Amino acid sequence: MEAQRLREQLAKLPEREAARKARERKVFESAHRRAPRPSSASDSRSLELIGMYEARQGGLVAEAEALREECRRLAEELRALTLALTLTLTLTLTLTLTLTLTLTLTLTRSCAHATT
Repeated sequence: MEAQRLREQLAKLPEREAARKARERKVFESAHRRAPRPSSASDSRSLELIGMYEARQGGLVAEAEALREECRRLAEELRALTLALTLTLTLTLTLTLTLTLTLTLTLTRSCAHATT
């Protein structure tokens, strides 16, 4: 299964490389208002820099998405912990009130028996 996934990725590599080069060329043409010259070192360097920028940009986009997903996961975890804490505090308060009422009733009965 993993080998099949890797074969599929490898098969798509030439297509992705061609798309990358086309994007770089389009950015170059947009910036320079002309096509890059194959024999120009300056144009080659510009295309290389465009490629480096786009690769970095793609990495940042992927990182931002991973961070958004982590934020969603942490927010959900926080909601669950908040609910658990709320339930724990409610239970603690209920038990405290029950014990207070029981103690008050016991003391009231003790005082009533002591005065009779």
